[in-house]
Amino acid sequence: LVTTLSPIDLLMLQSADADEQDRLQRFKLGWRVYDGDMDPPLKVELGQRNDNVIVPLARSFVNTSVQFLLGEDLIFKSEDDRVNEVVDATWSGGTGRSNTKMLTLNKLAVSGGVTGHLFLKLRPENGRIKLSVLDPSYVSILWSQEDIDVVRRYRIQWPMIDKDNRPAVRRQDHTRQD
Repeated sequence: LVTTLSPIDLLMLQSADADEQDRLQRFKLGWRVYDGDMDPPLKVELGQRNDNVIVPLARSFVNTSVQFLLGEDLIFKSEDDRVNEVVDATWSGGTGRSNTKMLTLNKLAVSGGVTGHLFLKLRPENGRIKLSVLDPSYVSILWSQEDIDVVRRYRIQWPMIDKDNRPAVRRQDHTRQD
């Protein structure tokens, strides 16, 4: 099946691709700045001493914000004991360790602080709920054309190596069913 795109359709696809590339470049820049990987502010002449000092203030700002947001420990409690059991098992990762919850929340908050977006995937695993922090560059969202508050689809797409040791892409679509 061969489909011919109209010039308008082609422009729309190019625009969407350009927007996606711009979004990914912003994420990449956010992580570079967080890691202190920035261009030096002072030019260094050949043979001269380099007086540049890179201070990753973004890292300090994000980490301080995360500490302020999360504090020492968050407690999730419900009036229903069954809900409390599920929540406790989920946050401990089934290990009984209490620190798993704060590590997961910390990773989630740092990712959100650096990129401006955060995604947490919940999935059943061994009779409990597994929580995974997703890289925002792997997640795209399709909203309803009529209502920006209605998400039609979350797409999680990431690079991988297939069984034949070749580069591949894995994709999961989570689509709203009306």
